[in-house]
Amino acid sequence: MLNDLLNALDSGKTVSLREIAAKQHRSIEAVKAEIAYLEHQGYIKRTVLPSCQGKKCYGCKGCASPLPLPLMWEKT
Repeated sequence: MLNDLLNALDSGKTVSLREIAAKQHRSIEAVKAEIAYLEHQGYIKRTVLPSCQGKKCYGCKGCASPLPLPLMWEKT
């Protein structure tokens, strides 16, 4: 299961927790726990999206969007 998460990061595609959980036939909570474990062990790290710092931009729309920015990870 942990290898599946690492392979998902290698794919270069953006996938949601829901997609990973469905593919692995696991709960989202179980996937979150595996991500936390991999992060704690140093296999992955949380990626911070570049911020437009409140300026009007046309990139990710993170500042103008009422939705929270997505959490992302990458292999270390």
